Amino acid sequence: MIRPLRTHPRDDYPTSDGKPMAETELHQLLTVDVLQTLRWWFRDRPDVCVTGDILVFYEKGDRRRHVAPDVFVVPGAGNRQRDNYLLWEEGGGLDLVIEITSASTRREDTGKKSRLSASARRG
Repeated sequence: MIRPLRTHPRDDYPTSDGKPMAETELHQLLTVDVLQTLRWWFRDRPDVCVTGDILVFYEKGDRRRHVAPDVFVVPGAGNRQRDNYLLWEEGGGLDLVIEITSASTRREDTGKKSRLSASARRG
């Protein structure tokens, strides 16, 4: 099922955490390659959300409870642009999360960020 676009902007949840999107050019290139590949794979599926580097809020009412995966996929959420991803409005969590990691981000990506992303996955 494709969900309709919001009729009003959600300014009560931020669209940025103030952190840079990518640490290195290689990280950025790999992220873009993964996004483009997945978007191509799901090109005939208007019900599939393929995006990344946007804030995913997983507790309604708590603007501090969020994670920003490099790439994520959610069948059933619809292929449309979003400012952020609110689990309770989208009707479900993340089915696939991909993190592009490096020596400087590995600990956070495989530890804290992995646990937070698990909070945002489907039951």
